Amino acid sequence: MSVDEPEESREPSQARHVHAFLRTAIIFGGLAAGTAISVAALVRRHRVSANAARDALLRLEDEGLVDRESPDEVVVSDRSEH
Repeated sequence: MSVDEPEESREPSQARHVHAFLRTAIIFGGLAAGTAISVAALVRRHRVSANAARDALLRLEDEGLVDRESPDEVVVSDRSEH
């Protein structure tokens, strides 16, 4: 992808990147149950758009790996419940 591409066209790949990173961290224990994850923190750490961060968190929520705390924050689920 070109740096000159509009941000909207980069968002799907940004969301996939953040989702894959977080999913791996959750599954392999790098993020423990109860750990809070905010959109703002993902934007800063991964240098992605807020929409991409929200999309990644929504996918994790759909997979049962996180629970929604607020529109812009989730908490890692206790996987033993799933």
